[in-house]
Amino acid sequence: MEDQEYYNICCAIFSTIAFLSNLTSFIYIKKSFDTSKCLYFILSLDAMVVMIVALMALIMFSLATLQPSNAWFCSVLFFASQITALTSPMCNFMISYIR
Repeated sequence: MEDQEYYNICCAIFSTIAFLSNLTSFIYIKKSFDTSKCLYFILSLDAMVVMIVALMALIMFSLATLQPSNAWFCSVLFFASQITALTSPMCNFMISYIR
């Protein structure tokens, strides 16, 4: 295996962990708190955003290990792997708003 395949496998594993942990926290927030209040709504929204991003990254890294890459696939994979950096300011804003 090449180094890129190991990287894709590791990223897929970490994306799976991120998805499952955010799914667990989303379920906990929905069951434990009243999400009609602003602060808990923002917490649940944060969990949903990160969960969707982690799922997208998981799918893209899994596909990258299964099929040979081409130019289009590499650009989509780059977007999926870098979207957490793009959503980070929004997540940081939500956390600072809660504080």
